[in-house]
Amino acid sequence: ANLYLCNDLHVGALMDKSETGDRNWDRKVAIQTIKASIDYLVDNSPATKVAFIVDLGDLLEIDNFKNATPKSGNILDVDGRYSKIFVVALEAMTYMVEKALTKHEEVVFSNISGNHDGVSGHAVRAYVQAWFMNNARVIVDDTALDIKYLQFGSTMLGFAHGDGLSMRDAGEVMACDNEGVFSQTVNRYFH
Repeated sequence: ANLYLCNDLHVGALMDKSETGDRNWDRKVAIQTIKASIDYLVDNSPATKVAFIVDLGDLLEIDNFKNATPKSGNILDVDGRYSKIFVVALEAMTYMVEKALTKHEEVVFSNISGNHDGVSGHAVRAYVQAWFMNNARVIVDDTALDIKYLQFGSTMLGFAHGDGLSMRDAGEVMACDNEGVFSQTVNRYFH
């Protein structure tokens, strides 16, 4: 199996080279970067039966039309209206799954909402599920949990955005949440 992780992509963030010290960032740069990244990863990974694509949250910079973080209300610089940003995020996720299908027999998609996209993360999951509903090679984890787990053979993988679970506590939480599976696995990793 191959695991393709994406986290904190913040599609819709607007940054200037003078602020980043590196380069400009906007929706156009984001989708080009995401596509180039998944192309590189899939092209250079071994062909396996299963590929897991896991979005660890904050796929979007904003979660609504307020251009602010949902909980604290921090004002954010964004590249366009929410609806335009959301479409780019959907394009990114469906592109990732379609690219993985070129090399892997089965693709399992899972995502977790982050602190920037608490509601939108659920909508992204539903969209990916609907987009691939007639493709038996794509399985979408449709659970709305903040912490998710996958088992592949003797390996257990845990996933969380990180704003609600510290890595220091991740192993203990994994063991408590999955007592039976935990004892059946040899390798355990948390992302």
